[in-house]
Amino acid sequence: MTDGAGWSATAAHARAVVGSMILAGTAVVLRRPDLLVLAAPLFVALLAGRQAKPTHSPVVRQGLGNRSLTEGEATTYRMQIDEVAEVDGEGQAARPRGAETVAAVLEPQRLIELSPADGQLVALANDRAEPSVLELVVRPTRWGNHSIREPLIIATSSWGSYRWTAPRRGATQHLQALPRAANGSGSPSTPASAPGLVGSHRSPRHGTGVEFANIRPFVAGDRLHRIRWPHSLRTGTLHVASTWADQDRHVVLIVDAVVDVGRSAGVGGAPSSLDITVRAAAALAEHHVGQGDRVSLVTVGSQRRDHLPPATGPRHVRRVLSTLAAIEPAGVLVGPDRIPKNLGRGSLVIILSPLRTPWALARAVAMSSQGLVPVVVDCLPPDLENRPELNPHEAAAWRIERMRRDHEARRAGERGVPVVPWRSPADLERVVRDMHRHRRVRSGWSA
Repeated sequence: MTDGAGWSATAAHARAVVGSMILAGTAVVLRRPDLLVLAAPLFVALLAGRQAKPTHSPVVRQGLGNRSLTEGEATTYRMQIDEVAEVDGEGQAARPRGAETVAAVLEPQRLIELSPADGQLVALANDRAEPSVLELVVRPTRWGNHSIREPLIIATSSWGSYRWTAPRRGATQHLQALPRAANGSGSPSTPASAPGLVGSHRSPRHGTGVEFANIRPFVAGDRLHRIRWPHSLRTGTLHVASTWADQDRHVVLIVDAVVDVGRSAGVGGAPSSLDITVRAAAALAEHHVGQGDRVSLVTVGSQRRDHLPPATGPRHVRRVLSTLAAIEPAGVLVGPDRIPKNLGRGSLVIILSPLRTPWALARAVAMSSQGLVPVVVDCLPPDLENRPELNPHEAAAWRIERMRRDHEARRAGERGVPVVPWRSPADLERVVRDMHRHRRVRSGWSA
């Protein structure tokens, strides 16, 4: 809430005062009654404007209707201008003399659409019994944390004689635009969760559970009710039935935010590499959480380094989206050692990167040798070298860079790490299935 600082005479009011005084003085000196006739309307306007001078400064209440939404959605910036009622001698509220028109100007910002497009609103003030309300439509066209600066609010009195400007203290309204899942996570291949199961993917580890895995020799600590007596009698040694743990697959999303390649045009426009990365991570998180998997998130190369532990459920998806919206490229590789260590064997690790630095492929190859299942998703825009903002030399440089990246991707594929362009969670799921068939790793992905 901000209180006004007072009304001041407008430039038009000052010019009318000066003009009327000059005409009146000239009429007296030159004895010209006709000049007095010309000055009379100015005197009338001055007296009427003086009589209508507001007696109190308005009170402004302003703010966003919704501070958190998905990119492409819209909210309103609402400005309410209240008049302060006068109190007469008997202590009763009287009708105050206030503004006749109110106007607001909100400075346009890139990747934020306004309606009206220029951010300007003008309206007649309502009856003094009710506040005047101005509403601007604000629509962020790209994910991220945006700051909406205070608009300039001006009120004018009758006859345009006095003007009041709301004080601007530099405060901002914070708007969080969550990323929209790229290509949607509700693909037709997404299976529904089976009743009675935590998720649709079996855990890759042995442990306490109800699903049979194999028969193995008895070791200290095994439960007696797990002993398979027919097999033990045939072999002469105790054997037990082992089971898969009642715990779903752990999916690790590693987001490479070192640099943002390309210029983002917002929702519906040409994406940058970070747009593809963030929206793909959002789609994968929604996809795997919807299947009951445990999802963790690690950001690398962002000014704010985040690590979300594995969890599931709608609240966790919201945390993942909020973390993705806060990503800001640092320009340098920050904290690659923050990638979780000691992950369970068979955990699915998805690295989303434009592959501008070699660490992503090197880390994926190292994880593959540790028994993990790494997949690298290439998030470089496929049409980057054909964009009109690039000159011929820059386009040629990007074509050479793409050849280098393709060579490194083939070398990583030869070592068991697939590098695939981003399309949808269902396409990535098929790639992981093929990996398991090739490596003969028992996993929770259905063949």
